[in-house]
Amino acid sequence: MHAFINSKNRDHKHIFADELAFYDLYVDGTQNKRIKSINPKDICIVASYFDKAKSLIKFDFHEFSFRFTMLDNKGANCNVLFGFKLYSKIISKEKASKDEAFKVFFSKKRHFKQKAHQLFPDDAKLIEVKSLIDSQIDTDPEEVNFTEGRIYESLAKGYSRNKAAREYCIRKHGAICKICSFDARNVFGHEYSGLIHVHHINPLATVNEEHTVDPSTQLIPVCPNCHAALHFNGIDRDVKSVSDAIRTNRRMAISGDSQPKTLGPLT
Repeated sequence: MHAFINSKNRDHKHIFADELAFYDLYVDGTQNKRIKSINPKDICIVASYFDKAKSLIKFDFHEFSFRFTMLDNKGANCNVLFGFKLYSKIISKEKASKDEAFKVFFSKKRHFKQKAHQLFPDDAKLIEVKSLIDSQIDTDPEEVNFTEGRIYESLAKGYSRNKAAREYCIRKHGAICKICSFDARNVFGHEYSGLIHVHHINPLATVNEEHTVDPSTQLIPVCPNCHAALHFNGIDRDVKSVSDAIRTNRRMAISGDSQPKTLGPLT
């Protein structure tokens, strides 16, 4: 379980234009090392001020799913954490500072730690928090209000794609996944012909500048699932590692082996 302090109240959902974004750490230095300790399904607790007077603190509990490297609204390169919110709890700062379960978020003098992007690894003091989470996530869904559809505006920095290059790639290679051979037309019908993603063998974020691309050698068609696997958890994998994992797991499934092979070496 991991604890994060968002004392500057960065609005990650708006900054990174995604409802599942809940925290970010810079890609350089100590913060980049800390993020490697976070694994899928780990519980992450983000503490932030709830009111302008800074007398209340909101603790948001998330189940970490994946991370992705993105630029924030100031152009800084960040490792963004994504996951589903499980539960929220609002407590007065005074009460939280005295609560054994939340002491990790405070200094010895009971001041809410002011350093944003501070990560605390698993700690015995958080056992009570884990018990609190476990009691909440078992709540009957009919007794919980799940809200969606909030409208917001955001400014995000991205990388332009060349539509003509995409079309040339598909004409050259066909609208069939180069990794798993998925063909949307055969699965869903003729009206879905051309339903395919195009993957950059050299990720745009890695090149990080405008450049010329050869769509016949630097772009390949891949299905949405394989495309997600290539970038899963914010890590860029090579095509061969994903393809090898698929072939190996198919053979293991046929042989009755229940232990799947994980994705291979990373680029």
